[in-house]
Amino acid sequence: MKSLPASILRNIIHPALALGLTLTAFAGGNGPVITTGPVERHPDIKIPRPDLVPLGFTATRKQEYDNQWHRAYSAKVTVANWGTAKSDHFACIFGFKVLATEDPVKYPVGSKGLCGFVSFTEGLEVTEIADESSTVSFSIPKGVTKIEIYLLVDRYLWGTDDDWENDTGAELTGNIVESNELNNVWGPKVYSFIPVPNTPPVVSW
Repeated sequence: MKSLPASILRNIIHPALALGLTLTAFAGGNGPVITTGPVERHPDIKIPRPDLVPLGFTATRKQEYDNQWHRAYSAKVTVANWGTAKSDHFACIFGFKVLATEDPVKYPVGSKGLCGFVSFTEGLEVTEIADESSTVSFSIPKGVTKIEIYLLVDRYLWGTDDDWENDTGAELTGNIVESNELNNVWGPKVYSFIPVPNTPPVVSW
């Protein structure tokens, strides 16, 4: 795990970041998906709490771990703690949404699901930005030709109505109580697969 010293971060990061805003420059892409709900689950921010904010991910194809149905990817994810307390260990979960498919029965257009994770076993200090990776972080069905990949930090999807695109904060829970539970989603990255052997996908944001 790599991180920047907190003393350096305090000098280079605008104070507004402590309120939950993030810099997309750390990881490219569209940045985190800031979702809104009627009421935050933990509005009392006077109590010291972490605030885990995903800054993005980079992925590398791992064909040696492919199977008959899925393409395997290793990913390096970047997360920041903009809160006022150190976090415990947490998980970064990958979710997907199908945009085009060759298998409409199993993976119809618009279908969603979870496809992998990366763990931060040591947690994050206040103002710390860190990377973590795993050998196989997520997989993409081979029957899908275009797909959105999202990164969810410290979130478990329990409900059927709430997900990373419709996040009220009511049914989405994690193991860490944060000062802001509504900025835990980053993405999407769009993978478009070309039907030519040994041709990498086109990745866009």
